[in-house]
Amino acid sequence: MALDSTTTITFLGVQVWDEGTEEHFVRTGNSSAVRTMLCAWEDRVTIINQIRGGGEEVGGYYFYTPSVVYPDATFLPFDSVHVEGLPGENGLSVGPNGLVAYKYARLRITYKSLDYFDGVTNGTMSLDFATQTIGLPRSVPTYQFPDGTPLAPQDSPPIRVGIVTIVQTRKNLAALPTSLVQSLAGCVNLISFLGGSAGTVLFDGAHADRRLTTLGAENWDMTYKFLYLASGWNNLLQPSSKVSGSSAVGTFQQVARISGGQTMYQTADLSPLLD
Repeated sequence: MALDSTTTITFLGVQVWDEGTEEHFVRTGNSSAVRTMLCAWEDRVTIINQIRGGGEEVGGYYFYTPSVVYPDATFLPFDSVHVEGLPGENGLSVGPNGLVAYKYARLRITYKSLDYFDGVTNGTMSLDFATQTIGLPRSVPTYQFPDGTPLAPQDSPPIRVGIVTIVQTRKNLAALPTSLVQSLAGCVNLISFLGGSAGTVLFDGAHADRRLTTLGAENWDMTYKFLYLASGWNNLLQPSSKVSGSSAVGTFQQVARISGGQTMYQTADLSPLLD
């Protein structure tokens, strides 16, 4: 097949022949662009390996390379590439791996917007605001009537407090952090974390999704679930306690086991989950 010399360009250091571009911009959802080009069959792997990006672990250190973006709209990173083999003037032959050896490859490279900024932010976050029921102590009264008569502890209604579910997803991890997740699951934050003061954020578990890069290496998307409780996860309502500087009684106080002194939830630094 004859190639038009006027359409030849250099793409990622490789000579290609441009066959056109399609753009699709939308107000909601994903915008996209598609570039179509021809290259030598043996050059397709070079292009694919450069355009994909991804994470890898080298010498115990994690390195992440963002994917190539669409030149005229840099918020559109690489999404996929479709490869079509084309014979040359002399037909087909057999390549060194036993696959049919084409002379050219037609690449349809799709760029698509993501729900996070690749190379700038490391993933996505969602928040769910709700309430949670907390039972009151049955040993002593918590409420009283206007005349001062205590409400029997067994008649005390539960209270509802605000709780926030935080779902944080980290994209393209080079290794699955199994031991880290196992060691921190069920712990509350020892220091300030995701805007919550110490003791208010509980790590409620994780979910992993595996994908392979174009080089065959594993990358992982890790979705972490955290629960924020303003009163603190190791605190219970103590009806007899008083608010400092106020006549109000009944505050949330930290409790610990009589034997050993452990709190209800172990505390730990949760920040390595998002490093």
